[in-house]
Amino acid sequence: MNKKQIIVIHIVFWTLDCLAYGTAVYQDNSGFLFLYSFIVRRILDASMFYLCYFIVSPKLYSFKNITIYVISFLIFIGLYSILYGYINASISIHFVNQKLILGDIFGSYFRTGIVNLFTMFVFGTFLKITILWYNAGLKQKEIEKENIKNELASLRAQINPHFFFNTLNNIKSFASINSDKTLYIIDKLSETMSYLLYESSVEKIEFEKEIEFIKNYLELQKIRYNNPDYIELTITGDYLNIFTPPLLFIPFIENAFKHGDKMAPSPGIKINFNIEEDKILFEINNYLKIDDGIKRNKGGFGLKNIIRRLDLLFDKNYSIEINNSSNQYNIKLTIYYNGN
Repeated sequence: MNKKQIIVIHIVFWTLDCLAYGTAVYQDNSGFLFLYSFIVRRILDASMFYLCYFIVSPKLYSFKNITIYVISFLIFIGLYSILYGYINASISIHFVNQKLILGDIFGSYFRTGIVNLFTMFVFGTFLKITILWYNAGLKQKEIEKENIKNELASLRAQINPHFFFNTLNNIKSFASINSDKTLYIIDKLSETMSYLLYESSVEKIEFEKEIEFIKNYLELQKIRYNNPDYIELTITGDYLNIFTPPLLFIPFIENAFKHGDKMAPSPGIKINFNIEEDKILFEINNYLKIDDGIKRNKGGFGLKNIIRRLDLLFDKNYSIEINNSSNQYNIKLTIYYNGN
């Protein structure tokens, strides 16, 4: 909450306070007495309000400090009410009736002072706590956004370097025999690198571009397999005008290649995207290597970090199911969106 917004809140609060107080008191007083009494009482109330407002800070966020704060101000309210009652009683004696005795009307103003000052104590404390809570929430959101950016940058850097190493070796191998595949591999690798370096740095990207990146990635992976049917990718539904965080699905896909059994029957890796009106359904299934580490560790491939990223990005607007059978690993991810 910026300074302008805070100032507006204070202006609105005191405008309403003055209107409410003026309406209640004006019926019993008039003229100069009303104006004088109004100004004095607003100054006394405002002093209490802002004393509480400026004292409250995050340092009070402990039971001990809060207890000391409340007890101290209750005592202060009692003492301040004496001054409050004396000033207002003196005003009444001076402007209303010179024959009134201070002691006779002091008690009434003293009790009024306790009520008014306690009210200002509550309002001043509550307003400051609300602003601190709101600003803390904004700060936490900024931290979460920064964490997402950092995690995304880390994700781009961590995409299996062996994948690029193997791709370069494939280029070298095909180049040595003047294969027509050389240019094709270089083109796909160039598009993949371009996406990672330039397009994936944004908060959200067209789902169409994310799909294109995944297709290029899979094309480069297929070069390592003699069986062109080992990798199966199916996409159903209309995904135009849909946006998604970049590199959202690649950790799951890369994990399938890392832990997948190359000797499994085709298709050894099955990837499916189903785009519906309000959600994206992503499913990936792969056969596991014998005694692969992912079977012993259900987290596998940093699953906790991936789920943390999903939490930061989608809060509760997603669901994930992980099924780890004796020889297959299946992940179903559902992301709910509102069309943007």
